[in-house]
Amino acid sequence: MVSPGKRNILNVLCALVLILFLGVTFIQSARRAVQRITGDFFFPFLHYPVKGQRELSNKALLLESRKSLAGALEQTEKLNLRLAAELSAYSSLGEENAELRRLLQLKKRVEFEFHFAEIILRDPTAWKERFTIDKGGDAGIRSGDVVVSGIVHEDIVELAVVGRISAVTRHTAEVNTLMNSSCRVSISIPDNNGRGILNGGFGSDGDFFVRGIYLPRDFDYRPGMRVLTSGLSRTTPAGLYVGKIAERSGSIRNYKNLYKEVDIELGADLNQIRFVMVISGD
Repeated sequence: MVSPGKRNILNVLCALVLILFLGVTFIQSARRAVQRITGDFFFPFLHYPVKGQRELSNKALLLESRKSLAGALEQTEKLNLRLAAELSAYSSLGEENAELRRLLQLKKRVEFEFHFAEIILRDPTAWKERFTIDKGGDAGIRSGDVVVSGIVHEDIVELAVVGRISAVTRHTAEVNTLMNSSCRVSISIPDNNGRGILNGGFGSDGDFFVRGIYLPRDFDYRPGMRVLTSGLSRTTPAGLYVGKIAERSGSIRNYKNLYKEVDIELGADLNQIRFVMVISGD
């Protein structure tokens, strides 16, 4: 038989737990609502200074010498020609692939849309973990979409994964980078067919590294191996460049003899990116 005093204490404890639960739920909901409202409200104040900076940079090009501009233009034209040739080859392969799929009555693959955006806000206290771009829900961007940037590797232009969209307003979106532990991406290592998941990262001497976990224990891993997206998620295409296994001490290790962990040097330079591309899957 429970005494009245103990029953009152239990009732008070239950009430406190319920109040705490409701408070946490309300705070999370309010935070998301405030984030959506403030994102759209402050969009003009964030967008137009960046736009003015871009126009100022464009005018600064007029101060460059004709010789340097001509050299840069020549290199750009060469790059565009090579990209055009590669695009033509990929287009023909795409047509052949579509025809084969029709003949074999295979299910249509996921279609992706591409949205170019500019970074308009970065929090100095979370510089390597998140930033805000100037495109949002009105442009078709959704939470979970993968974000990439362009890099040049051995004279070849590649798309390097930067992170995922974590929150969206009408005009803006917040990006969690691969350094953020809440940004999970499935990965593969072509050299040994190993597959795993990214799990946050860390910085060291100005370089950025992310951790690959759940990799098969008995596979061979070596520094310098390329790491790509595996394509297991419908929102992430396969074959996007993530980085390479770091050439640093302790970058490859066993985790309790269950699986392998590796440190991956990011392909994208989070300190230098200004423009990104958001890839949206259907």
